[in-house]
Amino acid sequence: RGGGSTSHSNYEADGMALFATTQKKPVVIEKLPPDGATMAGACGVFFFCGLWSFAGGTSLPKMPVERRSSPRVPEKGWIVDRRLVKSLWLSAELPLLPTTSPGGRPRGGQVGPANAPDDETVRRSRYFGAHVDKEKVWLVGKGILREKGSLNLALPLDELEKPRFFGPYPELSLNLGVYVDEETGIVLGLGGEAGDFGMNFTQLADKRRKRNSRGAPDEDGVWLAKAPSLQSLIRDGFSFRIPAFDGFQEGCVDRYKACCEFDAKFSLTRLRDRVFVYARANLNETGGGRFVQVTSASRDALLDADKRDSPRWDPFQTIQFADRRSSLPFSSTKSLLLSPEETTTPTTTLPAGAGAAAGGGLPPLMPFLSLPPQCATAKEVLASYQTFRARRENDLYFFPVNPHPLDPELLLALFPLTIDDTCGLVALAVSRDGVRFTSPHPILSSETYRRIGRTFDHPVDGFLASPKDRYHPVPDFVEFLVQINVHDIAGNDTTDYPRRFAKFSFSLKALRAYTEHAKREWEAAFGDDLGAPSRQETRQRWRRS
Repeated sequence: RGGGSTSHSNYEADGMALFATTQKKPVVIEKLPPDGATMAGACGVFFFCGLWSFAGGTSLPKMPVERRSSPRVPEKGWIVDRRLVKSLWLSAELPLLPTTSPGGRPRGGQVGPANAPDDETVRRSRYFGAHVDKEKVWLVGKGILREKGSLNLALPLDELEKPRFFGPYPELSLNLGVYVDEETGIVLGLGGEAGDFGMNFTQLADKRRKRNSRGAPDEDGVWLAKAPSLQSLIRDGFSFRIPAFDGFQEGCVDRYKACCEFDAKFSLTRLRDRVFVYARANLNETGGGRFVQVTSASRDALLDADKRDSPRWDPFQTIQFADRRSSLPFSSTKSLLLSPEETTTPTTTLPAGAGAAAGGGLPPLMPFLSLPPQCATAKEVLASYQTFRARRENDLYFFPVNPHPLDPELLLALFPLTIDDTCGLVALAVSRDGVRFTSPHPILSSETYRRIGRTFDHPVDGFLASPKDRYHPVPDFVEFLVQINVHDIAGNDTTDYPRRFAKFSFSLKALRAYTEHAKREWEAAFGDDLGAPSRQETRQRWRRS
């Protein structure tokens, strides 16, 4: 993969994986080591499927048995936290669209011929979010055209060969973030870049002044779009759009460009009565140092917005990560980042007044991390990421945040980041107020393209969990998706690595333990006050760091 010594892009593993499919949809039945002692289990699976088919069940096609050559098993090489995360499923490869077909290329509502998709639009896609409609998982993201431009794209996870392109605002696809309100079903979309790359402040302001004097439409800036439901969005596109904010929004930070361009995927999520928006913040004047800033608006105001009304957005703030070294300086709390050789028996408790519950003890030790060799400095950086964040070689590419599946009063972020240009990770962080987060906890590793600050693999925005009701207040499972080998990460992308999605599941027991640990860490770092810090306080802390 791009010259790397190992590759998980093909999901290579020693041993066998038995797959069965009833609707051209791969489902992992069982994983077996390559020795012959366990072949009886495989025979049992085949024998059961044969009897089921003979008795009148749906006939199954031949099960492919895949044997990989790489010694890097995903559970030992790709997954960093083996007790918290397990691999489940690997999708088919993202398809090439047919160049000709009787009914034309698949196209959704109001996508005109001027920006029709080409045969590689789906394979070049990125920035996906996962949304469920009637038990069907839709991946909404950005489909990239071969020549120039992009389209709003929706992929059914179980039928990737049947994409939907929806309009009528393709410019939103550049960094589209989608929020589906659980109570009303209304869909909010936020997208669009502000400014022009390479223009200074004066040039950009002059361009805007001349365009406005001619009465030309203002295409720069970020737009808020609405649809009555997810099904309506995929079928007919957005109903309308209104201006949200531009690159000069109060508090926004972009030290690399003339204004805030917001040149990465937005993530929208709800916490209590607010909808939070997470966007790119470039903190280094010479490039790199990608980070995150956040704004929010009233949920009711967003849901009630119409064509004549633009909701009010709070000033942007850069998010904060807890400094593990200063907030929880104990061997037991550092266990998240220790190797087995560095294990120490936890004997300390949180100091009085640090936000710990009465009795003070920390949760049990989290599983030890298996970081790859290129992440030798990751332990120090992650323990105090707030200090290292503005360095050119450290990048937080985008920041998907969603309600915590096990605790509605928390937010859980799952995001890609790079350290020292060579260490790529997918990490977790927890927040109680939408602005301040616990220190990043890596769960997956990913190869990176040096000097660009990008990981080859991107987590999909959104968690997949079993439905909750009065009888099942806690989900039976929590899963997430990762897009593998995202297009154009390495500049001129000419590689033939298969581009697909991988599904992972959390161990609910380990996720609860991690959540309890994260809540203690958050309280020790920021106190019990749930009020988000002011913009001035956030900027002052950033300058001091």
